[in-house]
Amino acid sequence: MRVQLYRFHQVHGRQMILFVLLMHKPEIVICVFDLGIEPDGSLVGVDRLFAAAQVRVLAALEGRADEPSRRAVLEGLKSGNIEVRMAALRALGASDDASAVGLLAATAATAGGDEQRLARESLYALRGRAADEAVVAGLRASDPKVRAEMIRAAGERAIPGAGPALLDQAGDASAEVRRESLRALREVAGDKEIPRLIELLASLQSAADRREAERSLMAAVRKSPVSWRARLEQAFRASPSADVRGSLLQVLAVSGRED
Repeated sequence: MRVQLYRFHQVHGRQMILFVLLMHKPEIVICVFDLGIEPDGSLVGVDRLFAAAQVRVLAALEGRADEPSRRAVLEGLKSGNIEVRMAALRALGASDDASAVGLLAATAATAGGDEQRLARESLYALRGRAADEAVVAGLRASDPKVRAEMIRAAGERAIPGAGPALLDQAGDASAEVRRESLRALREVAGDKEIPRLIELLASLQSAADRREAERSLMAAVRKSPVSWRARLEQAFRASPSADVRGSLLQVLAVSGRED
């Protein structure tokens, strides 16, 4: 098959790729890429196919790491057809392309419905440490909505080492950013984050924020191999707020006895 394709390409050049695409044979598209037949650095003709054919081609490219496949998938994200865009999102989620993190977060921040859901799922599914690092770097995004998506991803991916950055975002002016940070900390926070979580819980003015901080602190205390009871009791005695003391009592209830 590959020998035949290569010979066809030698005779017909660019038209060979158009022919392959129009024949709706995704497996042949893979052979084309594997042979390095890509005359002008783009998958010629994908955006000219009707939507169902584009979806099939993008499905065939899922999990591929070569540059031609990556460019074809990124082109699919620009489509005016939602099914094509969703096929491209699925292809990205099956990859280990850390450079797609920002694009997926931006899509999740601006899209709605199934497209938003799939963008989030693809962001959470990206493989590799480089993707984790890109998500943590994205916690500093200037757009609060994009930042909120990065925060969700940090929690869903349970990224080690994301705790300090999430604690920083838990004091953000945006209510969405604050709440998502506090929720993500349930999955991420460990012993290193517990002292700051205690301080944060005592400082929060919003009852909703305080409840989220309480849940995250409870999760961290439950996971901890050491007892935090003395530190929690100290914070309880020091707080003038009945609401804060109430939250700390909830955490104390799961903290166990001091050894």
